[in-house]
Amino acid sequence: MVRAERGLRVQLREQIYAYCAFCIAVSALPALALSYVVVRISKHLWLKLLSSRYPNLEFIRTDTVRSLLDTHRNQGIINVLLCIKGALDTEEIKNALAQHVIDRRDQKGDLLFPRLRHLLVSSWGNYAWDANIQFRLENHFVMANGVYRGRPVSDSNIQDYVSEIISKYFPSDQPPWQYIIIPCVSIEPKYYILVRVHHLLLTGKKSLNIGDLLLLRDKEPSRIFEQTESSQESPLAKLFPNPSAVLELWDK
Repeated sequence: MVRAERGLRVQLREQIYAYCAFCIAVSALPALALSYVVVRISKHLWLKLLSSRYPNLEFIRTDTVRSLLDTHRNQGIINVLLCIKGALDTEEIKNALAQHVIDRRDQKGDLLFPRLRHLLVSSWGNYAWDANIQFRLENHFVMANGVYRGRPVSDSNIQDYVSEIISKYFPSDQPPWQYIIIPCVSIEPKYYILVRVHHLLLTGKKSLNIGDLLLLRDKEPSRIFEQTESSQESPLAKLFPNPSAVLELWDK
């Protein structure tokens, strides 16, 4: 009998706590909604003021969780290492990158990825793109020396070599991306490509996919079939385009 009374008291206490928490949450909704509206309006007015103060800058108006966490020592750099089998032809890779990414244009004749030529700056706590800089592909297309601590780069030390590269920050006076070619000593001819890109280049207007910098092309579907519950695509299936060709580099 005593146990039953204690259990009833505990259950009643939990129900009262849940009811009080629900009432507090409901009563706080108007204040939260008002705070959201005030923050949005303040953000809009602040960016409008900055745009009039710095007309040469294009401010990024959409904040992401990653951009809010960015600091000088935590820049949100995405690094992708690609191993390619075959002989290294630096000029061919550079020309392919310039033709299919840097100088690529849409149907209107505008650059498809203009952000690759813009400098990412921070003004009063807000990111902005500065197009008034002189862009040179040579500053981003880097040919590594292929030597790490006095030894040639190979499969045994490539991870340490890449870790040392990605520990460095982007130059503050250049657009935030790099395309690094790393020669490798191995039995069969091969080399590595390290792509480094700031996450803001992959989000927002006029953004690019990381597969564009890897010179991947979407493979045309050979057949159309109806997806069933057991054959639905994974949410991660379209993270990168399906590799069907990387120009002529992959076959050489």
